[in-house]
Amino acid sequence: MKNFYSKLNALWKPLNRRLAFKRPLKEVSLLAIAFLCVFTLQAQSDCCDTGGDKVQTFTFEYTGQNCGASNNDQGSQGDKWDCDDFNGGPGGDNSVYIISSKEDDGNGDVYFAGTVGIGETFTASSLLENDDDFPSRTYHLIYSAQGGTLLQIVEVHASCSAPVVIGDQFGSLILRNATFKNGYSCGPTTPPTNNPNCNCQSGIYTVTFTYNGQSGIGGGPYDYHDNELGYWSNLVQGQSYTFNISNTNHDHWHEHNDPIFWTYQNGWINHGTMDSSCDSDVLGNSYGPFTITGWIDLQGNQCSLNQECDNVTDGGSISGNETDCGPFDPSTITNVEDASGNSNPANNNNNNNNNGSGCCNDTHSDGAGGHNHVKSLNLRYNGPSGNVNLYTNDGSGGTGVTNITQFVENGETVVFEAAGSQKYGSNSDWSYPGGSVELHTSCSQNDVVLGANFGPFEILGIETANGCSEGEFGPPPPPPSEPIIYQWIQSTSGCPDNISQAIPGANGASYNPSFISQTTWYVRLAKRELCEEDGVGEAEGWVASNCIMKTVEEDICACLGQNDTDNDGVCDPDDNCVFNPNPNQADNDSDGIGNLCDNCPNNFNPNQ
Repeated sequence: MKNFYSKLNALWKPLNRRLAFKRPLKEVSLLAIAFLCVFTLQAQSDCCDTGGDKVQTFTFEYTGQNCGASNNDQGSQGDKWDCDDFNGGPGGDNSVYIISSKEDDGNGDVYFAGTVGIGETFTASSLLENDDDFPSRTYHLIYSAQGGTLLQIVEVHASCSAPVVIGDQFGSLILRNATFKNGYSCGPTTPPTNNPNCNCQSGIYTVTFTYNGQSGIGGGPYDYHDNELGYWSNLVQGQSYTFNISNTNHDHWHEHNDPIFWTYQNGWINHGTMDSSCDSDVLGNSYGPFTITGWIDLQGNQCSLNQECDNVTDGGSISGNETDCGPFDPSTITNVEDASGNSNPANNNNNNNNNGSGCCNDTHSDGAGGHNHVKSLNLRYNGPSGNVNLYTNDGSGGTGVTNITQFVENGETVVFEAAGSQKYGSNSDWSYPGGSVELHTSCSQNDVVLGANFGPFEILGIETANGCSEGEFGPPPPPPSEPIIYQWIQSTSGCPDNISQAIPGANGASYNPSFISQTTWYVRLAKRELCEEDGVGEAEGWVASNCIMKTVEEDICACLGQNDTDNDGVCDPDDNCVFNPNPNQADNDSDGIGNLCDNCPNNFNPNQ
């Protein structure tokens, strides 16, 4: 009970001071006990009690505060945890450089190193040093910049001999998430966010690349350690692809997980191995025809090259110029024309024959008195993932054969084209994991038609030897344009032109301004959603509309078409003393005649 009152007293004192109670604790014990109950209900649980064993990662939010802001459950300062300010402490610094380490001087094992801004989070991870968990103490050194002045050292206990509680604050750091060796995660997890400095942590998990080689051949990356194959049988020049490295057998990086980039065309070609360890910057690196354009690491940090975006070229137009007498509530600025430009037009790549009867039927000859033959098929494969083989004799009557094997994923679209000047024979044999099927591929029968199914294959596109094509053929259509987004900006000193003048929450095509007391100008900015900003001042990607002006006429009398003879700011029709300035319109006897003009200011005499 003594410990209970001790804790109660510690909680009560600041509340007692704030509420200015002058009575001792026992006289307000019921209120204090109620306060403690509410506090206890709202308190966070110890992650070590709810499933954690040994801490593997800490995610902290940087607040910019000094050590005095500390408020945590790890006991007395200097025992399990500690915090020391240097050179004035962070003191609200917007951007700092943080090193999380095994040692209080930042040497030894390093669990995080990077620039962090106020309100941003960072993750310190033992996996960076190939350790499954932290030592009992972790140190977080906060500098003004990389190589700059030391501002604060925070020590946080990382074994479960001290509570690990989400929301605990240690100096400028608030604990937002902790993960444990046994896989338990405590606290809210955040979706992957772009790391402004592209600080790779723990190893690359997902890689995005652009293919710049010949369309129609197979290839992709291969993680031979986990036998993870990212193979596309019909690569398209200029198209982007994504591959998950080691997505089955490991939850952390391994040196043998580095993917090898290959292409296949009459044999395999090795274009090189990408380092996925975070030891080098791979963005923009090329491995043969493959260029790395982005990655996500094991901590969820994303990094990508600034790609040119399919942006708008016309910011559209708005209307709503308005003038009023004195401060007023402006009317809505309306959208006249949406922002537009650079949309990706739909492209079905169809080159249908003109008679509507299909490319491959008995009405289409090969131009030499015989039936037409298939030259190429675009198929959707709905069978088990694996190698698919097409075998057919040369339908041109030669001795050659078409024998193509491609690795095809279930649900993938793939093109099989007869080699060189050849065409499919009358019959083609198709083998796939677990089975085989035959298709008549001369046009003497009506087997080859759009939408037809044979075995696990569906015909999506047909090209015949006489040059006719129909359905889906060629490279896939470009993706639809990103949606257009808007941001309104305002200024009281002319038309605004800077993203820093943004109006919070004003993101619609139209905008209803709030009450104004001085003339204000408005512009609507537009861009496509994924176009980059440089993040400071001038913005990349934003395209401006015309400028709208809401005018507050300061000369109210002139605005109303009235005179103000004595220039006291009160228009003549409303002035109780027209020829003597009396802006306060004082009228002691309330007779409608202002004191300055009233011959008897304290006696009611409207007739004077």
